[in-house]
Amino acid sequence: MYQAVTPRATVGRIGPRPAPAEAARTEAPQRRAAAATIVIGALASLATLVLVGLLLTNVLAHGMVGHWDEASTRWLATHRDSGLDAVTHVLSRSADTIGIIAAAVIVAIVVAFRRRWDHLAILVTGLVLELSVFISVNFIVGRPRPSVERLGATPTTGSFPSGHTAATLVLYATIALIVSETARSLVWLTLTRLAAVLMPVAVGFARVYRGFHHPTDVFFGVLLGCAALFIAIVAVRRWAPPRVQEEVR
Repeated sequence: MYQAVTPRATVGRIGPRPAPAEAARTEAPQRRAAAATIVIGALASLATLVLVGLLLTNVLAHGMVGHWDEASTRWLATHRDSGLDAVTHVLSRSADTIGIIAAAVIVAIVVAFRRRWDHLAILVTGLVLELSVFISVNFIVGRPRPSVERLGATPTTGSFPSGHTAATLVLYATIALIVSETARSLVWLTLTRLAAVLMPVAVGFARVYRGFHHPTDVFFGVLLGCAALFIAIVAVRRWAPPRVQEEVR
């Protein structure tokens, strides 16, 4: 007696799987494009901010822009009160290194749990870019901090640009991006978008109010944050590995 043997059914993707070599060849140009975007974007941001910072420090410091910078910080220093002192202390601490890292870790855990690796890549790339460019520009320019009494310990870094403002923008704008692409609640969309706009402004004001930055430092800190986030989004979208897209779907 012959016993019929039925082949075992297999569960998996329909159709042939791409060969590893073929997949690597497909991803290689995407990775190169993503890396080029990050390098070129970082160098362009660095060069632009260094040029602006040197102009503010050495050329415009004694002109109208420099006088306005100093007058603004002096006016705020003479109009401080206990209520604003407390509020700006909280805002400033929320945007220091520990505050940004703590908030970013929470966001990263939520994003990883939802398996949104593209969003995680944007968050990490944006913050690393912001920090790298900030440290380089700050070291090269070396702009002195405002000549007013400061509320709190003075960092060893210079005044230009405002790293607190830049990091805050990257963090909250990334959160708004994540919510806009994953949530449908109008309430959450509105709240996160408002936070992406208001938090960098509030932190920037706090840093000027407390005597750590000139207004122009904050303005170019906002531009640094926008540039870092834009570069991160473009780089991640250009890479867009197939395995990431499959997991997201």
